[in-house]
Amino acid sequence: MQAEIWTKHHCPFCVTAKQILNDLKIPYREFIVSPGYDEETPGPNQQYVTKADLLAKYPAAKTVPQIWIDDEHIGGCTDLQAAVAKGRFKRG
Repeated sequence: MQAEIWTKHHCPFCVTAKQILNDLKIPYREFIVSPGYDEETPGPNQQYVTKADLLAKYPAAKTVPQIWIDDEHIGGCTDLQAAVAKGRFKRG
């Protein structure tokens, strides 16, 4: 299983979603939506992107995080929480 999560800095829902993915032991690649690329050096599984990049991937995106697991769009943090609560993904 592999996840992709599109986030923003200082977003509490993004932090929560990444913690859930970590708890589930699902590795992820993080795409940080940022107006500038000079904030800090991205980590090994991080990449800075623009809002236009996010909208090119998912035109209906209005919020972050946006999460895909195995190329299936899950939605945002509350959608991930609901999927876990329904037993779709098991905690590690």
